Amino acid sequence: MKTKIIALATIPFIVGSLAFQMQQGYKITGKIAGADNQVIYLSHNEGTQEIKDSATIKNGHFSFSGTVKEVQIYVLKLKGVQQQKLLILENKAISISGNKDSLFNAKITGSPDTDVYYGFYNGPWKAITAKAGNIYRRLDSASQKGKIKLDPAQRKPFDDEFKALDLMNYNSIKAYVKAHPSSVAVAAIVKDRFIDYPYPQQATEMYALFSPEVKKSFYGKAINASLAINNRTAPGKLVPDFTM
Repeated sequence: MKTKIIALATIPFIVGSLAFQMQQGYKITGKIAGADNQVIYLSHNEGTQEIKDSATIKNGHFSFSGTVKEVQIYVLKLKGVQQQKLLILENKAISISGNKDSLFNAKITGSPDTDVYYGFYNGPWKAITAKAGNIYRRLDSASQKGKIKLDPAQRKPFDDEFKALDLMNYNSIKAYVKAHPSSVAVAAIVKDRFIDYPYPQQATEMYALFSPEVKKSFYGKAINASLAINNRTAPGKLVPDFTM
């Protein structure tokens, strides 16, 4: 009986500890070599407005802390320096280590969604962009940098390659979404690749693969809202009422 009483007595402490951890929000600790006394910004966009926090790097170290209501892409950048580093900010303890002259290569640990995001762009996406670059270089050479207009027969091999590249892009993203359906990062990737360009049919197929939690995320909701607008205004749809 005493054992049960002791076990029950620890429950409020455990629950309280978990609640405290959840309320901690995020804590970013960073080390940037060669940037002593420089200001570093942590920012993201809300609509057209940039929201940013700042810190001064002391002895190579800096920190940020706070709470995010929704997991989103944030940017780290040094004042007066064009380079920047993207991360998906979660309410976790996150560490960043890099160099002033190559901030975009900074190493980020402690953010699973950031790992998934860069896993795509440092992996499958590199193969896609390498293939695209090769096609564009050969097309540029064949047209003498746009000075010569290719006839349909000359253009067809390049068009066929671009179609194959589109399929490669679609299959690569679909496979990645299937591998990480519960990561907010895949919703950010789908928004990047199929909403911002846009490719609504592909985005619709990818959205269906998201976990319920990802559909409720910032990027999941953004994709859903964009698709809803497309469904109302696509060719063949009844034009919504409007005034002019």
